Amino acid sequence: MKVSLAVLVTIAAMGAAVPRAPAALAAQPPDPCIASALALSTSMQGAAGSREGFAIVRNTSSKACRLNGRPAVTIADKTLGNLHVHIVAGPTNVLDPKGAGSDRRLGILRPGRRAFSALRWGNYCGKAKGSFTLVATLPNGRGKLSAPLLSVGSSKPLPVSAPPCNGPGQPSDLDVGPFVIVSQSLQP
Repeated sequence: MKVSLAVLVTIAAMGAAVPRAPAALAAQPPDPCIASALALSTSMQGAAGSREGFAIVRNTSSKACRLNGRPAVTIADKTLGNLHVHIVAGPTNVLDPKGAGSDRRLGILRPGRRAFSALRWGNYCGKAKGSFTLVATLPNGRGKLSAPLLSVGSSKPLPVSAPPCNGPGQPSDLDVGPFVIVSQSLQP
């Protein structure tokens, strides 16, 4: 059944509900996010035998984009380069206490909004002691972002120290969670 524009305007003017287009005709989802449209920061803190926190991305562009999946990450030291860290798929059940809206379920990151990936780094027995950088490659090879690993909880963010060596001869593990869009109610 075709409905002319004049009929829709008349129906709307009378206060009746205007029929919606079928879902198949709805607007196309935004393109996948690219690194040049995002800014990366970190928020880490010490935990019993590990360092835990988040890689946080913010959409700095004027367009919404899709951010689904898990970033591929490395930890680098300015003198030693990339550290030998075993990457593990982290938790997928990080909950947003305010609930998940459609943007979050679809991975839509609107301009100015943030998403996070949960991180947990444990058992580092290597030589690196200095400041570390997190390098995150977006899913589907859409570019790389980097940011210093910073500790939170003080008035000024400080570089994160490596987790303690709790198992000599065992690998250092970095658990990396999927991106989670932060709900609007939790945006700064």
